[in-house]
Amino acid sequence: MGEPDRKVLDCRANILVQKAERKYDALVKTMIELQEAGGTGGAQVIAETVTDLAKDLSLLFEFAYELRKNDPQNQYSSGFLKGNVNPPVVVDIIMGNTWDSAKQVMTLSQDCEYRMVLPIGQQKFTLVYIKDVSSLPAAEISVPFILNEANAVPANMTPNVKFTLCPGGLKIGHDNVQLEAQTNEKEVDHGLSAPLVVKYSDNDQSAGAWTLKHAGQNAQDPFFFVEVPSGEMRPRLAYQREAPQTSSKLAAISFETSNIKQ
Repeated sequence: MGEPDRKVLDCRANILVQKAERKYDALVKTMIELQEAGGTGGAQVIAETVTDLAKDLSLLFEFAYELRKNDPQNQYSSGFLKGNVNPPVVVDIIMGNTWDSAKQVMTLSQDCEYRMVLPIGQQKFTLVYIKDVSSLPAAEISVPFILNEANAVPANMTPNVKFTLCPGGLKIGHDNVQLEAQTNEKEVDHGLSAPLVVKYSDNDQSAGAWTLKHAGQNAQDPFFFVEVPSGEMRPRLAYQREAPQTSSKLAAISFETSNIKQ
């Protein structure tokens, strides 16, 4: 392999600065410029950049939002991500998002629905929620529920969720139906327990964002904690051991508190 050329070295220097400063729109543009230029060492710089971002999925999703905005025709995204991001389902989530330039929104393909399954003790429970606001009596919010996998999903509910890229991470829900931690705190303090709600009229691209933290023993395992991306403690979606009969039995809880149940 030959020595990196001048273009590669210049792009690499810019990439290091843009990544450190979390200027992901500029970072994506530089990576695309590097990819198009070719040159010895360019592919390695791109691979190393994505691999480093993927160590923290909250950073990766912020980057991926700008990547999909700048690459609606998927000329670069798959090549940048595949082989550099694990587990592979994270790549599937990202690639299910496509930027609609006319509407200036992120759209999702019809086949990118998932179920969120929570192991509690020796049993598994699925997160479900009321499908739409027409099922609610003059309300625009409800709470999510957990349903034992042995039970049928009620007709007015659905277990299907989509992960929509947004500037702060991921929206979890379906179309305009979004799961949110009900707190006004921008920085989440140690010990916070925030109740969860399902909102039915939310078009804000930044509020209510979530991120994932890989929890599998192997890189390929599709197991995650679902976390609030802000705050040092990053409260995560968890089953409440204290007073679990209230609300949905789920809350966003700082992971070092005694209330969390893995």
